[in-house]
Amino acid sequence: MSKENSSALITARPHAPWLWAAAIVVAACLAYWGTVSYPFLHDDLTVISENPVVQEGRVGEALTKDYWSMRAEEGGRDRLYRPLTTLSLIANRWLGGSSAGGGAPVGGSPVGFRVVNILLNALAALLLFWLALALGLSLRAAGAA
Repeated sequence: MSKENSSALITARPHAPWLWAAAIVVAACLAYWGTVSYPFLHDDLTVISENPVVQEGRVGEALTKDYWSMRAEEGGRDRLYRPLTTLSLIANRWLGGSSAGGGAPVGGSPVGFRVVNILLNALAALLLFWLALALGLSLRAAGAA
């Protein structure tokens, strides 16, 4: 479908892109919603629960230390530099992962972290949809992307 035909379809049915967008957000959220109540597992325990950079909101250290800096005693550790990931974990902790709630683990409740990540997944899917439309794909093709 040409860009002119795609634009004509959107003009003829102006609600169609919004219906597709809503369906994409719902699908993206439903795909992972069952994980909201899961506890922290595996690397979540180290990277979130036991990480003072995340727990205490040390933004400066998030920008200067490697991702696994809390395991400094392990000589062969991976020295990944992931400041955006660490900053997002600090924001998650601040937004909804505090341990002030009843029964939350010392490292914070995983619910806030899970909900924020589900919403970020939905946002990424939505951005892909709008990019596909901007590149001239039809509504169906953009929705399938």
